[in-house]
Amino acid sequence: MDETPQNTTSTHRSTFVRDTHQLDIVGYSVRKELGVSNSVRSCAFEAGGHTWDLVCHFQRHGLESISLELLLSPSITTRDVVAMAGLRINDPTGRSPAAIWRSHEAHTFYAHSSTTWKLSLPDAFREERYVHDDRLRVHCTVDVLEDSTTLMPPETRNRFISAPPPPSISHDLHRLLLVADDARWPPPDVTFVVEKTAEIHAHKLVLSMRSPVFRALFHGSMKERFTRSVTIDDMAASTFRAMLRFIYTDELPIKPKGVTSQEECRSKHLARRRVAMARDLLVAADRYGLERLRLMCENILSESLDATTVMATLTLVDGRYSCRQLEDSCIAFMASTFADVVATPEYQELKGNSVSFVADIMERVALHKLAAGNCPSSSTSSAMAKKSSSTYTSMARGTHEFTVPNISTVLSTLDVGHDLHSGSFQVGAYDWRIHLLKEREHLSAWLHLLTHLGTDKIYATLAFHVPDPDDKSWPPATMKKINVVYSKDNMAWGPQGLSLITLASAKAKSQHVGHDGSLTIRCDIQITNPESRGSSSTAVGGGGTIPVPPSNIAWHLEQLLASEQGSDIKFMLEGTTVVHAHRLVLAARSPDLYDQAAASLAGGTDVDEHVRIDDMTAGVFKAVLHFIYTDQLPCSGALRDGDMAMAGEVLEVAGRYRLERLMVMCQNILAKSISAENALGMLKLAERLRCKELEDYCLDYIASSQQIATQVMKSFGSLVN
Repeated sequence: MDETPQNTTSTHRSTFVRDTHQLDIVGYSVRKELGVSNSVRSCAFEAGGHTWDLVCHFQRHGLESISLELLLSPSITTRDVVAMAGLRINDPTGRSPAAIWRSHEAHTFYAHSSTTWKLSLPDAFREERYVHDDRLRVHCTVDVLEDSTTLMPPETRNRFISAPPPPSISHDLHRLLLVADDARWPPPDVTFVVEKTAEIHAHKLVLSMRSPVFRALFHGSMKERFTRSVTIDDMAASTFRAMLRFIYTDELPIKPKGVTSQEECRSKHLARRRVAMARDLLVAADRYGLERLRLMCENILSESLDATTVMATLTLVDGRYSCRQLEDSCIAFMASTFADVVATPEYQELKGNSVSFVADIMERVALHKLAAGNCPSSSTSSAMAKKSSSTYTSMARGTHEFTVPNISTVLSTLDVGHDLHSGSFQVGAYDWRIHLLKEREHLSAWLHLLTHLGTDKIYATLAFHVPDPDDKSWPPATMKKINVVYSKDNMAWGPQGLSLITLASAKAKSQHVGHDGSLTIRCDIQITNPESRGSSSTAVGGGGTIPVPPSNIAWHLEQLLASEQGSDIKFMLEGTTVVHAHRLVLAARSPDLYDQAAASLAGGTDVDEHVRIDDMTAGVFKAVLHFIYTDQLPCSGALRDGDMAMAGEVLEVAGRYRLERLMVMCQNILAKSISAENALGMLKLAERLRCKELEDYCLDYIASSQQIATQVMKSFGSLVN
């Protein structure tokens, strides 16, 4: 089974350090009247660990230009210095807006070369506006790029609060059977009389949702549509109860081999009971159209095949066209153990009673052996080979997003063949790190394994892509997906020969570069187990494994909600939007919402019997209802796209109705979208809803760096103002 996906993020540590210097030019007119080129130099000032000064150049008409000079001598400066600059000239009277100029690109002061950068005067600069009392005041802002090699490694931040509790649909629906006599819940509306005396109660809604045969029985033209009692003559009560439990839970009430109580499962008596129940349930599943139950029973019978049971199993599936996989498995098993099978009393008895049936089986066995090119000496190895397939079982999944601020400037300082790297993060108990390599015309991404493997190997599927900051579509057009094997000799993998993004796109304001000039690379990692191939079952029997599809009870509930079939309660949202639901599902999955609806209908005056909900939007209620029916978030919409406001509203409703799994999922969405701009608002939300883990997460995020804390305080100031 997959672990909870591990979502993390890190940011490249190259960043700009800002300092501002104020230069006052007193006697502006004197400089102008000199009539020849002259200049005014500021005193030296510090910015980003370097020493600078400003030089204002005058001509006959007045101020012509301003230069920024790096005063550190070229002989001492052993590496390039990258900076951005801005000029601001205020009107002392306040009648005109400030004249502002800002560099759009960074300027590089190359080591051992010129150290002067000529800036541009603001277009709005006019002497008559900004020179007052023969004084001109110039503010210069210098942003110096800190070299990432002098900084701490990038810090990795988890993007989730905690793993949500497991889905509980099976447990909740099963409870409907266990508390059938509880007056607070909708009572069963049909009784099955099995073996003449056993009365088994159930709910038509659940039966119709899960079985096409029961759906036709209770919603067609048959008389049972209106009856409250149905007689079952040809099935044991224990088999019917087991089938009913599967319908409500999607779980097989047969203890599988090799799990709990292994000593008991090894006993021949219990093994025979297990196979006998699978036979009976296979017949019941085939009768009522329960495909997944049928395949689960087929798999048990296939894994349990031996020389004494294979003929009985072939007799069971004879004429059942839906059981072709089990029939083929029996034929393949007979072909591999032919001598053992024909020597059994079971085979001899069947041969004497059903000559034509056995002859048909022998013909199919012969054809199978001919097609496979088998011989008796190699039959065992051939049979074992059939038990594996080319698929892998997922063991762990995770996602890491690596953000590089000011990507254009960072790339300008990076030589071809050099790389940037993310912070370290964990997926599947292994440590990883993303590396971005600058090549001649593009950026390529590599995922490095940091954990020492020794002689072990890790099988993984990697997907790299550059998400569009403004596009929530999936999958992205830039995705590069590869299957890889990590070992001590291969500790790094990437989409070799396939560029993630060209340098021109990264440097330009393309759709991949955010409005703040940042570039984000995402890597999805799925670690697989090379030892567990095929379906979820383990091949332990002679006939191999028959694949069983995953549980589909949530899908059935989702279809029930969408179709509105059998709905018996209506909610009114925002005065006009009507949402249909089923009392039985609400009672099982959200007792608090069910009680609220029951109280509203009992004391209400709405002639249409609507349950009015006035304190939430229709979108929020539909998202919550979708979760109640499926244990999952909607596949699309604002909540799935990480809308913070929507997630906050759904979180509040989830707390009201005590939907713990939904609460954690919403908190994880909020954690994923946290930023310096919304951290305070998220913290206030967590405090109001008493979500201690989300509150701690927000506080940890704000305290994670001085830069984030400063930005948060700025956002606080804007909120106050």
